[in-house]
Amino acid sequence: MNKLKQLNPNFPNGDCQRTVFACLLGYEKPDLIPNFTEMENYENRWVDNIYNWLDKNNLTYNEITLESFKRTVFIPTGYCTVVGKSPRGDYNHIVIGEIKKANDSYELHFVWDTSPYHNGVFLDTIEYIGFLNRKL
Repeated sequence: MNKLKQLNPNFPNGDCQRTVFACLLGYEKPDLIPNFTEMENYENRWVDNIYNWLDKNNLTYNEITLESFKRTVFIPTGYCTVVGKSPRGDYNHIVIGEIKKANDSYELHFVWDTSPYHNGVFLDTIEYIGFLNRKL
Protein backbone atom coordinates (compact mmCIF):
# COMPACT_ATOMS: atom_id res chain seq x y z
CA MET A 1 0.00 0.00 0.00
CA ASN A 2 1.21 3.50 -0.83
CA LYS A 3 0.22 6.50 1.28
CA LEU A 4 -1.01 9.16 -1.13
CA LYS A 5 -2.89 12.43 -0.68
CA GLN A 6 -5.82 13.64 -2.76
CA LEU A 7 -5.04 15.87 -5.72
CA ASN A 8 -8.40 17.66 -5.58
CA PRO A 9 -9.48 17.91 -1.94
CA ASN A 10 -12.58 20.06 -2.49
CA PHE A 11 -16.04 18.54 -2.17
CA PRO A 12 -18.19 17.93 -4.18
CA ASN A 13 -15.40 17.04 -6.59
CA GLY A 14 -12.91 15.68 -4.09
CA ASP A 15 -11.16 12.52 -5.09
CA CYS A 16 -10.90 10.40 -1.97
CA GLN A 17 -12.38 7.32 -3.71
CA ARG A 18 -9.81 7.13 -6.48
CA THR A 19 -6.98 8.05 -4.12
CA VAL A 20 -7.90 5.22 -1.76
CA PHE A 21 -8.01 2.81 -4.70
CA ALA A 22 -4.60 4.09 -5.87
CA CYS A 23 -3.16 3.58 -2.38
CA LEU A 24 -4.51 0.04 -2.11
CA LEU A 25 -3.27 -0.89 -5.58
CA GLY A 26 0.22 0.46 -4.82
CA TYR A 27 0.10 3.17 -7.50
CA GLU A 28 2.57 6.04 -7.36
CA LYS A 29 -0.02 8.75 -8.14
CA PRO A 30 -3.80 9.00 -7.69
CA ASP A 31 -4.30 10.37 -11.21
CA LEU A 32 -3.51 6.93 -12.66
CA ILE A 33 -7.16 6.27 -11.76
CA PRO A 34 -9.93 8.55 -13.09
CA ASN A 35 -11.64 10.94 -10.70
CA PHE A 36 -15.07 9.30 -10.70
CA THR A 37 -16.75 12.52 -9.59
CA GLU A 38 -15.46 14.39 -12.64
CA MET A 39 -16.36 11.78 -15.23
CA GLU A 40 -19.21 12.25 -17.69
CA ASN A 41 -22.65 11.62 -16.16
CA TYR A 42 -21.39 12.16 -12.60
CA GLU A 43 -24.75 13.41 -11.34
CA ASN A 44 -26.58 10.24 -12.32
CA ARG A 45 -23.95 7.56 -12.72
CA TRP A 46 -21.13 8.04 -10.21
CA VAL A 47 -21.38 4.47 -8.94
CA ASP A 48 -21.72 3.15 -12.50
CA ASN A 49 -18.51 5.03 -13.40
CA ILE A 50 -16.66 3.28 -10.59
CA TYR A 51 -17.90 -0.20 -11.46
CA ASN A 52 -17.26 0.27 -15.19
CA TRP A 53 -13.67 1.29 -14.45
CA LEU A 54 -13.21 -1.63 -12.04
CA ASP A 55 -14.55 -4.11 -14.59
CA LYS A 56 -12.24 -2.78 -17.32
CA ASN A 57 -9.29 -3.21 -14.97
CA ASN A 58 -10.16 -6.74 -13.81
CA LEU A 59 -11.03 -5.56 -10.28
CA THR A 60 -13.98 -5.95 -7.95
CA TYR A 61 -15.09 -3.76 -5.08
CA ASN A 62 -17.72 -4.74 -2.55
CA GLU A 63 -19.10 -2.73 0.33
CA ILE A 64 -21.14 -4.06 3.20
CA THR A 65 -22.83 -2.11 5.97
CA LEU A 66 -21.00 -2.12 9.26
CA GLU A 67 -23.93 -3.88 10.95
CA SER A 68 -24.03 -6.63 8.30
CA PHE A 69 -20.25 -6.98 8.48
CA LYS A 70 -20.46 -7.61 12.24
CA ARG A 71 -22.74 -10.59 11.53
CA THR A 72 -20.61 -12.26 8.84
CA VAL A 73 -19.28 -15.74 9.45
CA PHE A 74 -15.94 -15.27 7.71
CA ILE A 75 -13.99 -12.10 8.54
CA PRO A 76 -11.12 -11.34 6.15
CA THR A 77 -8.02 -9.75 7.61
CA GLY A 78 -5.97 -7.07 5.88
CA TYR A 79 -6.58 -3.69 4.31
CA CYS A 80 -10.09 -2.50 3.60
CA THR A 81 -11.94 0.71 2.93
CA VAL A 82 -14.01 2.42 5.58
CA VAL A 83 -16.81 4.75 4.52
CA GLY A 84 -18.74 7.17 6.70
CA LYS A 85 -19.48 10.78 7.51
CA SER A 86 -16.55 13.11 7.06
CA PRO A 87 -15.40 15.01 10.13
CA ARG A 88 -14.87 18.01 7.86
CA GLY A 89 -18.35 18.47 6.41
CA ASP A 90 -21.78 17.05 5.81
CA TYR A 91 -20.79 14.43 3.22
CA ASN A 92 -19.30 10.95 3.10
CA HIS A 93 -15.61 10.21 3.04
CA ILE A 94 -13.59 7.04 2.45
CA VAL A 95 -10.38 6.08 4.25
CA ILE A 96 -8.19 2.99 4.53
CA GLY A 97 -8.56 0.63 7.44
CA GLU A 98 -7.10 -2.70 8.43
CA ILE A 99 -8.85 -5.67 9.99
CA LYS A 100 -6.66 -7.56 12.44
CA LYS A 101 -7.31 -10.68 14.45
CA ALA A 102 -6.66 -10.27 18.15
CA ASN A 103 -6.98 -13.56 20.05
CA ASP A 104 -10.52 -14.75 19.29
CA SER A 105 -11.88 -11.43 18.06
CA TYR A 106 -11.32 -8.99 15.23
CA GLU A 107 -10.44 -5.31 15.35
CA LEU A 108 -10.80 -2.55 12.78
CA HIS A 109 -7.98 -0.01 12.81
CA PHE A 110 -7.80 3.21 10.82
CA VAL A 111 -4.61 3.29 8.72
CA TRP A 112 -4.63 6.19 6.26
CA ASP A 113 -6.72 9.23 5.39
CA THR A 114 -6.04 10.68 1.95
CA SER A 115 -7.42 14.10 2.92
CA PRO A 116 -4.81 16.86 2.99
CA TYR A 117 -6.81 18.32 5.91
CA HIS A 118 -6.60 15.19 8.08
CA ASN A 119 -6.47 16.23 11.73
CA GLY A 120 -6.34 12.85 13.43
CA VAL A 121 -10.09 12.15 13.09
CA PHE A 122 -10.76 9.71 10.27
CA LEU A 123 -14.58 9.58 10.25
CA ASP A 124 -17.39 10.77 12.49
CA THR A 125 -19.36 7.56 11.90
CA ILE A 126 -18.70 4.29 10.09
CA GLU A 127 -21.33 3.16 7.61
CA TYR A 128 -19.59 0.66 5.30
CA ILE A 129 -16.57 -1.60 5.11
CA GLY A 130 -15.30 -2.27 1.57
CA PHE A 131 -12.95 -4.66 -0.14
CA LEU A 132 -11.00 -4.06 -3.36
CA ASN A 133 -9.82 -7.25 -5.07
CA ARG A 134 -8.49 -8.54 -8.33
CA LYS A 135 -10.90 -10.81 -10.20
CA LEU A 136 -10.19 -14.52 -10.10
